[in-house]
This record gives sequence, C-alpha cells and structure tokens, in this order.
Amino acid sequence: MEDVSGLPAPVLDLAAATDPEPLSRRPPFAHSETAMISLIGRKVHSLRDDVRRTFVYQRLYAKYKPYTMIRPNAYVNNLAIVNEYGDVPGCVIECGTWRGGMIAGIAELLGPDRHYFLFDSYQGLPPAETIDGQAAVAWQQNKDGSSTMTTARPTNRPPGRRWP
Repeated sequence: MEDVSGLPAPVLDLAAATDPEPLSRRPPFAHSETAMISLIGRKVHSLRDDVRRTFVYQRLYAKYKPYTMIRPNAYVNNLAIVNEYGDVPGCVIECGTWRGGMIAGIAELLGPDRHYFLFDSYQGLPPAETIDGQAAVAWQQNKDGSSTMTTARPTNRPPGRRWP
C-alpha cells in the first residue's frame, strides 16, 4: 500500500477520480496539476457565462433605451443585481418609473409569474434641498445630462443562476 498520508484528502480524492494510474507512477505534483486544470475550466465557464449574461443585458438596454433615463452601465448593473437575487420570491416594485424602460428589462428577466407594481408622480422630482444631501443637489443642478455621480460597482459575489 502506498503512503499518501502527506496529501490532503480532497486533492487525493480528485486525483484518484480523474487518473486511474497509481500515485507512485505519476510525476511529482501531478495531482495538483489535475486540480489546477479543473479550477481553470470552472473559471473559463464562469467567465463565458458572465460575458453571455452581459450581452443579454446590453440587448435589453438597446431594446428599452427610448424608455429609460438610466445610463447603459447602470442599466446592466441593475439587471445583474436582479439576476443575482432573481430566485427571491415576491412582487417587484419600481418607484419613479418614467416610461418603464428599467422595469421592462427586469420583467423580461424575471418573467410573467410575478406581480409588478409601478409608481410615478408624473410631475418629476421636487427641487432638491440641503436635507437631501449634496449629491442630490448636484445631480439635479446638472442640466446637460452628464452625471458627476458614479454608479455602484457590482459585488464580487458569484453570479446568480437565473438568466435567459
């Protein structure tokens, strides 16, 4: 019997499952190479899925662009968040719907099996005041459409399982 007590059990199991050749006949660190190839394969699949999802989100943005004031990156980030938490049950509420472009993309991702509630004042926003914060005042004073505000960066969490 071979002495494999120095190898971690998960690596040993992975090596045994993927290579029937006894450990003594394999070159040193062959089990680590097998584990590394497996890890790289998972990363490539994850990256491919991320690219595919982003392409879907960008297509949705192009489809609903005339109906939203949201910038492309923020729109795509919002859809990524919806995708990540899409398995959470319940209704969807959007406040400040304008023409419905954002909620249309969300509804297309989540499907018709939910209740969607949309709210809008139909009068725009009231003037920002000091109590609303400097960012709100600066955003509302920006008349040319360019924003000085940055959008939130996506988290490093793994992407959700839902996507078209």
